[in-house]
Amino acid sequence: VRGGLREMLDEGVRIKGWIHKNDVSRKKDGDVLLKMRGVSFGYDEILLDNVNLEIYSGEIVAMTGVNGSGKSTLARLMCGIEKPDGGRIDGRAVMMFQNPSLNLLSVDGLHEELRTLLDIKKNNIFRMSKREKMRAGIARIMALNSPVRIIDEVDGILDARELRILLEIMRKECEKGGAFVIITHDPDLVEVCDREIRIGDGEVEVIEN
Repeated sequence: VRGGLREMLDEGVRIKGWIHKNDVSRKKDGDVLLKMRGVSFGYDEILLDNVNLEIYSGEIVAMTGVNGSGKSTLARLMCGIEKPDGGRIDGRAVMMFQNPSLNLLSVDGLHEELRTLLDIKKNNIFRMSKREKMRAGIARIMALNSPVRIIDEVDGILDARELRILLEIMRKECEKGGAFVIITHDPDLVEVCDREIRIGDGEVEVIEN
């Protein structure tokens, strides 16, 4: 995936044409879909402390950090799966999990354009491989009517062409007022997102790309 993405970036395809970039004035106008204020969470010890961030309409945001830093935990907090120990969360997201068994109960209700483009032909999820289930899970979450959608680790699931198709469809959804958060370790994918949520040592830093 990275090699293909790098080629696309070098060809000047970056951002223009396949990811909508917000201007500063639009963000100042509001359009906040999800807001976290002073959010903290931990298990035996604090994992996330005093998190403050917003997800805006029309943007695609990368979420990064080393394994165990709290990326999936922050995503689960955004979705309401986990409840914060402190602070406030306004708004709610939906999420595509790394575990394909959590994403898909049937092939009904998939995003039809993605179903075709990703060549999802099987109608029985029990006959799908893990990779096929993950691809169907992406098509499923793209069909959900939620303002904020989170996709966990598409690295290795889609090739560069398929990832570009997904990003083009994301851009179309962003133009309708939605937003996306992509959990990733791929710096090239981070580069084509509007912003980066970087997690480390219990702290969350939001970086404008």
